[in-house]
Amino acid sequence: MKRFVLIAFDLIFSAFIWYVNASWGNDFKTCLILSFTTFLIVYFPFEIYWNCKDLWHDRWPLLKIDSLEVSPIKIPVEGPRKAWLIGELIRSKNEQKRISRNSIIIVNQGFSDTKESLQYLYYPLALHGYQILIHDPRGLGKSKKVGKKTDHVQRIQDFDFILQWVMNQDFLKNSNIYCIGVSHGTLPALIKAFPNEKIKKIVVISSVANFRKTFQRLNPILKLRYYIRGNILKIRKEQNLELSPVLKLKIYKKQVKPQEWKKLVERLLLIHAKNDKITKFFNFEELISFLDVPPSNQILFKKGGHLQKKNELLIVASIIEFFNRTEN
Repeated sequence: MKRFVLIAFDLIFSAFIWYVNASWGNDFKTCLILSFTTFLIVYFPFEIYWNCKDLWHDRWPLLKIDSLEVSPIKIPVEGPRKAWLIGELIRSKNEQKRISRNSIIIVNQGFSDTKESLQYLYYPLALHGYQILIHDPRGLGKSKKVGKKTDHVQRIQDFDFILQWVMNQDFLKNSNIYCIGVSHGTLPALIKAFPNEKIKKIVVISSVANFRKTFQRLNPILKLRYYIRGNILKIRKEQNLELSPVLKLKIYKKQVKPQEWKKLVERLLLIHAKNDKITKFFNFEELISFLDVPPSNQILFKKGGHLQKKNELLIVASIIEFFNRTEN
């Protein structure tokens, strides 16, 4: 609404500038340039302010909880040279809680998010006894030198290295392995974790169904923001197959029996907001339809947007309920 009001006012003011310049005898080209420049000068300071304001209000302060043990880890990955993803293993200091859960959760965050961005989500789970593995994806945070954050396919492939690291740790070998993916992090959660029966439970939040279609349908302002943050939109058609869960899993679905597919889907919880402007609602609909997800494994919020603002407490509670329900 605020953008609609601003654009309406801006168009009226730009039209007035055109009228004034035309009355002075300026030609069409001059009038167009001056009125368009006026529109930009009026509009963009407001847009910059609103975006900065949103970033400020959307932030979560860094948390430090004495009852949690945070250990730095290095996960080796393949590449042109030896490299490691830098992450953290977060555990409750209460050993009895950890033993009762006997689970580790691999958390995959969004496109430009470092490992700290989802503390509000995984710290409560750690307090409940779940062990958390969170890492900075390649190109970000302490993993910045590993590669580019726009290496979308490689970021998905990195899940295999993370899973292998977990399975190589003696103290984690017998643990149940869960996975949570948020936004861009839903790609490895669905493409890699979903077909892998070693992953006992999967939660995807603000999920992508078709990567290319999702980002082609962004509004111009959001497209500009993503271009500035790393050209996420330049995806070739053949590359899109590797980045789109619905397209990738269609191939896998043909290889399994219906009953086996149903068991895989029962391990999955989908969470989305209907007013999500980035991974729009059609992504949720496509995934629900294609995967045939039962209503008990769907959570749809009317509001909250892509970042699920004000839904955080319900999301954490729903994840814990889902984990408890399937454990029993």
